[in-house]
Amino acid sequence: MSICKVETGMGFSPGDLSTISRWPLAGLDTGGAGGSNFFLAEQDESTDSHAEMRALALRMGIPTAQVVRTAKGCPFPVIAGGGVRTGLDIARALALGATLASCAAPLVSAWSADPDHGIDRWIVSRLTQLRLVMALAGVRRPSELGARDEGTSPVWDDGTSPVWDDGTSPVPS
Repeated sequence: MSICKVETGMGFSPGDLSTISRWPLAGLDTGGAGGSNFFLAEQDESTDSHAEMRALALRMGIPTAQVVRTAKGCPFPVIAGGGVRTGLDIARALALGATLASCAAPLVSAWSADPDHGIDRWIVSRLTQLRLVMALAGVRRPSELGARDEGTSPVWDDGTSPVWDDGTSPVPS
């Protein structure tokens, strides 16, 4: 039996990752802040305080990029989930050490807009974006995105996305 540990919107702390890294897992899905938050999904929207609860929950959590960087030493594949929306997000996740990237909300939206072709079109589009980012970064394989020394990867945060701001990525001037 294979088990993958999944977080759903708040990310994992370094202490969590230290404990989890000793578990016999097949993988870890980061579920960092910025993605689908299942605490929010399960809230009763009819209450007067729903908007306040939503705002509070969206300000909390550990960004996906930070969790992925911290999880680099885990002995199993790390799946970057939480705020993955574009091919650049996928490239950033891979550059920081993720093995895979996952998403929920964009695929649900794509299916909702076009049940027959939406998911396929969304995935093809993101793979095309990823190929473009790889070409611009001068790499042939996704695994090469993070192969450079720390801080020299051509795939960095542009300062606009708190999900991918791990506090250490160089921002172009």
